[in-house]
Formats: sequence, structure tokens, C-alpha cells
Amino acid sequence: MHSLELSFVNTAGKSVVYVSFGTTVVQPPQHELVAIAEALEESGFPFIWSLKDNLKGLLPKGFIERTSTRGKVLPWVPQARILSHGSVGAFVSQGGCNSTMEGMSNGVPMIFRPYFADQGMNARLGQDVWGIGIIIEGREFTKTALLNSLNLILVKEEGKKFRENCSKMNKIIQDAAGPKGSAVQDFKTLVDLISSP
Repeated sequence: MHSLELSFVNTAGKSVVYVSFGTTVVQPPQHELVAIAEALEESGFPFIWSLKDNLKGLLPKGFIERTSTRGKVLPWVPQARILSHGSVGAFVSQGGCNSTMEGMSNGVPMIFRPYFADQGMNARLGQDVWGIGIIIEGREFTKTALLNSLNLILVKEEGKKFRENCSKMNKIIQDAAGPKGSAVQDFKTLVDLISSP
């Protein structure tokens, strides 16, 4: 992973929390950023947080220093590579289409905090239909809500079910994208339709 390796934390047992809200969405408001930081610090879980440099000043004073032995706050990370690492056990996301697909494809259960556009629908599908994660309680980050969600996914027995469901979805995605998969066939049909006179 270039200069970013997960070797800075104890990465046993799918315990790393990855937090990212994409590159185009507005980041959470300050009170939610503070709640995320407080929950990450109190949880004790190792973490990687993709957060723009100009927002780091909104975090609680000393947070980055206090958590530096088990967490990193970085302005950009190779998301697909992070999610494919076997130590990542939870993905905190807005629920955008790309993030949801990358989380599912890598078997990483998600904690959704949707903001706009397709994110609400993706979060509902992820929670209620696919069973790959949960929407944050109250649809807003609080320290307690995020701690409860992390505990559910990373500690409690229900977390295994989320991982199993992610694995099932990954198989469906891989089959669809294969040489004879439905996605390939649908694309060929589309090309035939638009190419025919």
C-alpha cells in the first residue's frame, strides 16, 4: 500500500475501523466530527480516518496525538486497498454507491450516515435488504451511537452475520462481472442496441 501500511496497529481479527465520507460529499458538521473522534478514541479500536487537512483543526484538541499509536488521520488513502486488507472490520461511510460497492466487495460491514442523493437509498438497502451494515442511530453521529454501532459490528455475534452477508454479496458481484455474468451480457445487449441501424 505504498507508504500507508496497517502495520502501525495491532491488526488481528478484523478490528480496524476505516472512516471515510468520499471526496465529493460535504464532510460531517463539526459536532459530528467531534463525536466520531470521541467514539474512536474511547473505543480503543485501531482506525484509519480519511479526513481533509483543513478539517483536522475541528477535532478535539490532542486527539491525533493521543491516538497516534493505533490510528491515523490522513487527507487521502487508497480506499479500495484499505478495504481489501484483511484487518479492516468496519467501514464508516456516507453510503455512496462506490463506497457501498467497495465495502460489500471486500466483505467489510458498514456503518452508514447518509447525507443526500443515492446515499439514503443505498443505506436502506445495505441495512434492510442486503444486511451488510446499519444506519447510524438517529441518522446522525453521536459518540454513543457510533460506539454502539462499532460494538455491534466488531464485538457482538451479529457482526458475523454482516460479514457473511457481505461475502454473499461479493460472490453475486463477482459472478455478475465474470466473462459470462449478467453485467457483461447486459453490456453486450446495450452495445448491440445502440449499434444497430
